[in-house]
Amino acid sequence: MGLRVLGSPGHSLGVGLFSAILWVFYGFINYVILAFFGLQVPVAGLFLLIVFQAFGVMLPSSPGFVGTYHAATVAGLTLLGISKTLALSVSIVMHAMLVLPTVVIGLFFLWWENLSLAEVGKIGKETEPSAG
Repeated sequence: MGLRVLGSPGHSLGVGLFSAILWVFYGFINYVILAFFGLQVPVAGLFLLIVFQAFGVMLPSSPGFVGTYHAATVAGLTLLGISKTLALSVSIVMHAMLVLPTVVIGLFFLWWENLSLAEVGKIGKETEPSAG
């Protein structure tokens, strides 16, 4: 069902273009964070790192991909010649830079809508399909 949109050449082009924009955006984020650590990685290495990170977040994990994201990022960075200790530090900063803005924006909109986390939890339970 979800792939039906790819049946149209125009939609396929749009999906491909949006995907390319996201890859460039995440590659740039990785580049900037690595630069903060004084590390230079070739452009191909930036995109290889994104592939590792994507596999890391596909694995079952704790909320926010804590652990799997870090392990995948460390694996990708060590493959690029960066020490495991430094790679772990970089992975923690990368994860924080990606997760914290999402959390802050989410909390802002909870405030905006005058909701609490408890109320959102109740709404979620009300909309769950019943078992059986």
